[in-house]
Amino acid sequence: VVGLGEELFFDNAAGAAADLFDSLLMVSPGPNPLSPLSIVARERVLDWWASALDAQARARSGAERDAIFQRIRDRMRAELGVNPASTSASYWLAAAALAQGDAQGAWDAALAGWVRAPIGEDRGAALRGDLDGLVQRGIVAERSKTLAQPPDAIRAEWNAFKEQWNR
Repeated sequence: VVGLGEELFFDNAAGAAADLFDSLLMVSPGPNPLSPLSIVARERVLDWWASALDAQARARSGAERDAIFQRIRDRMRAELGVNPASTSASYWLAAAALAQGDAQGAWDAALAGWVRAPIGEDRGAALRGDLDGLVQRGIVAERSKTLAQPPDAIRAEWNAFKEQWNR
């Protein structure tokens, strides 16, 4: 099913790919005899699912686009509720908030993801790199507009936070 979903994704059928990935994510993660995926495999499918929905959303506008990103946010919050170490959920929660134009929600999710990162795979190195890129390339600009502060001030706040929590 994962392979078929990937094939659909690369054939520009993101919605269909998301549906296939979604069917694998319906069962809660963890030690569950009904779960078709290990935790590691679930992380990959979760990332593919969100990537597929992201591609689908970017082809839409307005309320339809926002609803797709809200679906990503809702799934990622639920995922973090049962697997706080989920690196995919930490990243996509911030990315989907940013895509919805919720600069404060994206900022909060990025901060939480940064703090949560060391309990995840590879002690958070990859997640922290991804979050740093997301903050630097997108969240800083949006938060700067929202707060009417220069981007350098927001960037300095982010760097100070990272330094404080760089454990």
